[in-house]
Amino acid sequence: KQTLQSIQKGATVAYGDISQLTKPLDASKGFFFTPIILENIPKDAKAYSEELFGPVFSFFKFRNDQEAIDLANSSKYGLAGTVFSRNMSRAESIAFDLESGSVSIND
Repeated sequence: KQTLQSIQKGATVAYGDISQLTKPLDASKGFFFTPIILENIPKDAKAYSEELFGPVFSFFKFRNDQEAIDLANSSKYGLAGTVFSRNMSRAESIAFDLESGSVSIND
């Protein structure tokens, strides 16, 4: 529901098949859906402010590190976070500033 709501609000699907989310679940086939990557997520979409459980990745672009940190820390949940970077010292600095239960780097 969160993924579909986010798309209805204007998020775009960069990867994945959302048709699987609109079909009734068939327990005999298991509860599985393929990974989805969302981008261009508006601030009023659930994918912007809620943690999504399942293979859904919310992709955000930032002008600078502080903008990314501010968005991550604005979440009221903060169970886990991940920092991806080629520069390990930069990644560690960002990870240190995140208010999250756990933070991984490049994982």
